[in-house]
Amino acid sequence: MRHPGRKAAQAGFALLAAWLAGCSSHDLDGPYFTTPPVYFSERGTRLPVKAVSVCYSAAFATPADILARVRTACSNPRYVGSDYEGLCTLAYPVRATYTCDAVDKEIAGKEPLPPNFKGASIGIKQDY
Repeated sequence: MRHPGRKAAQAGFALLAAWLAGCSSHDLDGPYFTTPPVYFSERGTRLPVKAVSVCYSAAFATPADILARVRTACSNPRYVGSDYEGLCTLAYPVRATYTCDAVDKEIAGKEPLPPNFKGASIGIKQDY
């Protein structure tokens, strides 16, 4: 007997397995750097904010673990907030953002950010 949805279910399972495989790419080794939000003034101009963001999960990292990772690339870190909007995996779904006096881009990643990146804002939110 043929099951009409069987191929679709198999394809869906394969897609899910591939997606979950990407979640383990960091081998649950703790918080990792991701793209920080983009900040804008009330007039809509981009602000030159020095910031780093890390993806983390409360199941695998303590606040001390997160701060220790941030301090490797950020001098004088100040917590801004957390969200689920970053480029984070299922295993590390939360993005924590800190502003810094200086950012070591060799550790935290390269800038500038893509011009069409949708980020958080100060004042107004810009959607591209």
